[in-house]
Amino acid sequence: VEFVCGNRALKDYTWKNYYIQDISNLLTCKDKSVYNRVEKIFTDREKLKKENRALREKLNKYMAKELLQNSETVNGINIIQDKLADMTLQDAENIVKNLNSIENTIILLGIESIKNSQFIVSRSSNIDINLKTLFTNISKQEKIKGGGSPQTVQGACNREDLNRILKAFYDEIKKSLDKTNG
Repeated sequence: VEFVCGNRALKDYTWKNYYIQDISNLLTCKDKSVYNRVEKIFTDREKLKKENRALREKLNKYMAKELLQNSETVNGINIIQDKLADMTLQDAENIVKNLNSIENTIILLGIESIKNSQFIVSRSSNIDINLKTLFTNISKQEKIKGGGSPQTVQGACNREDLNRILKAFYDEIKKSLDKTNG
């Protein structure tokens, strides 16, 4: 069989043919089965992502429970303070969400990473402390970025400053609790 085609058409056919051969070798299937195989891999991936998300949520609930058990009680308020390594901000936010549903709880979490660190400070809705105001006051003395609401603030800082910033929030919160109960 002979046919005439342009150079561009030949190049297009050639690279597509090589790609399909390489992909079929990679997937260990015939070239005609590549699409079905990729579709199955995609479906499996989506299923695994859902399972992973469900397991992470379950793990976050256990971590929240453990953090609550190790909390300090000041004037009837559970103060949870911890630094977490190898955790995403999203997972830390889920832990905070679980803990915020418990009355009389204040959470100070630091998330350590190689370069920068992040923090989340939050409180249950029955505690009358404006964390946004505390954040503003602390940001005047410390190099932090972020923001939030009166109930929850989050931000980023240099890794070496994380302990000092968490302590500054702890001290300000403790002062606020002493004023409230004093």
